[in-house]
Amino acid sequence: MSSLLAHAAAGAAVARSRHRPPGLTALAVAAAVAPDADYLLAWFAGVHLQPRLTHSVAFVAFIALLLSAAWRAATGPNAVAGGVVGVLFAAGLTHLVLDALVGVHGAPLLWPLTAVELTSPVGLLPSAGAIHLANPVLWRNLALEALILAGPVLTAARRPRYASTHEAVRAHAALWLLTAAAALYGATLARP
Repeated sequence: MSSLLAHAAAGAAVARSRHRPPGLTALAVAAAVAPDADYLLAWFAGVHLQPRLTHSVAFVAFIALLLSAAWRAATGPNAVAGGVVGVLFAAGLTHLVLDALVGVHGAPLLWPLTAVELTSPVGLLPSAGAIHLANPVLWRNLALEALILAGPVLTAARRPRYASTHEAVRAHAALWLLTAAAALYGATLARP
């Protein structure tokens, strides 16, 4: 599974990829991390969903609609809501994509049409491994995940101002080269 930080960063990048109303970034982060509600249910209530329905396109769409309604309630009926559902849906989809890029756990992406769990045959992002602070593999994989996601997340988020076009090209090329190298290394890691 991808880390909560990776999901949050991807959701924020979707919201910040265009000029969006203030406050929408927080809802996009919520949409991006919402599919891991099944882990919260397991950890805190002992409820284990099988299949993991929260990792489906239908759940992501439901969360996008729910958060969009919250946005409209908070900003008033006359607020500009154009594209809010789409932004929140795209932010939620980043969760499913990142988890698929780990290539370890299947997810019922097409539920309720089918409960078949789909798994990517290619893993680019490292698996978190055992989630406890003393696990060195966890820390290595979190650092590797950050390097892999740096290019896409920082490119999607607001771009910094550069003194020249050449400086911007060099900065983005270096960032994407680092991302590609980390992804190639991540693809070589053993999958459980």
